[in-house]
Amino acid sequence: MNGLEPAVPASVIIPAHDEAAVIGRCLRALLAGAEPGELEVIVVCNGCHDDTAAVARAHAPDAVVLELPAPSKPAALNAGDAEATRFPRIYLDADVEVPLSVVRQLARPLAEQHAAYAAPMAQFVVRHRSAPVRAYLEVSRLVARARGEPSGAGVFGLSVSGRSRFGAFPDLIADDQFVVQQFHPSERATVDSAYASIYPPMTLGALIRTRTRVYRGNDQLARSGLARYPAAGGAVRTLVSLLRRPRHIVGVTIYVGVNLLARALARGPHDDAWTRDKASRVAPDPNPVAA
Repeated sequence: MNGLEPAVPASVIIPAHDEAAVIGRCLRALLAGAEPGELEVIVVCNGCHDDTAAVARAHAPDAVVLELPAPSKPAALNAGDAEATRFPRIYLDADVEVPLSVVRQLARPLAEQHAAYAAPMAQFVVRHRSAPVRAYLEVSRLVARARGEPSGAGVFGLSVSGRSRFGAFPDLIADDQFVVQQFHPSERATVDSAYASIYPPMTLGALIRTRTRVYRGNDQLARSGLARYPAAGGAVRTLVSLLRRPRHIVGVTIYVGVNLLARALARGPHDDAWTRDKASRVAPDPNPVAA
């Protein structure tokens, strides 16, 4: 598949909580080159204290922009689903940049029922990120690939049969993982030629905070009993293999240290405001360099 594939009509649901700094970047990439009526875009602003809704309307005049009073990503996803009229259905975080070509590559196998779930590869934007964060991301990418996990964090698509696999999005932190774990690996398509630009934390401290939230979400999902196909193991084997390569020793050390600390912090008292990464949302990066 390539970016020149013909359009596949699809709905795109974008939950957004205080994302005024980045929602424009998201919508510009998504809509550039779109055919008239190709995408039904639904931006669900939830609990915003900034002008996310106004920025979204300015960049996507034809989009449906909903405003919910309370901050809740699951509520935003459910509101977007209630408004959407099309399949395939693409779910996209407001701080992720996905070109129209990628949406088309995800939509094709879903529309043709070759997959129930589809995600792109992750392309981490590393400009201005600290050296430890870059090292962590490189190891994280290799571990995800070795485990065969979908790596398009922040964006995925569902076919009509895939979306029927579950009812409403539950009130869980790990919404992406909840969806992934509804499908056997044979039902998932990771589109190797499609890349989503992910803007990771800039500093090691911010990375630890976001990883703490990830572990808290994964623990919550495990306790919920809602995962049909829990995540595969294999990370330790991959890390041991990487340690045999001198250039990865520092990265593996950082990766293990960050995750051990985040796992410990996830068991303690928490404040969601503390774990939200605000620094990477300050402004779009005008010259992204991706890993």
